[in-house]
Amino acid sequence: MNEDWLSVWLGLLIFLLALSAAAGTDLLGWAVSTSVWTDVSTALGPVTKSWAGSPGWTYLAGTLAFVTLLVTAGVRLLGVRPARFVLPFLAVVSLSYLAWIAGSWAWVAATPDKRKALGVAWSLNLTA
Repeated sequence: MNEDWLSVWLGLLIFLLALSAAAGTDLLGWAVSTSVWTDVSTALGPVTKSWAGSPGWTYLAGTLAFVTLLVTAGVRLLGVRPARFVLPFLAVVSLSYLAWIAGSWAWVAATPDKRKALGVAWSLNLTA
């Protein structure tokens, strides 16, 4: 197996897990989603509102754990030692998600039609 086929199979697995929602069982609704925010405590939440009720960071931690386990299993299939992979992977993904959260701040990301609802008089209008 090479990296390309591994990507195809991992992507297909995630697609099938997401497809379960069409059958009435939402297996990935707990995954993290970021929304435009003015209060950082409201920045993170689950993809599906039926999973709501926990602090946003728990959805982020769960998503990071799921993705890390999945990709680490794939890396192991390619013959790479997981110990060499996990910490750099988590560092890059965590920094990327922090950048996404920062880019979702209302004064950066709010579009003109959302400014009033967010209580923002202006924004950079860059979207998240």
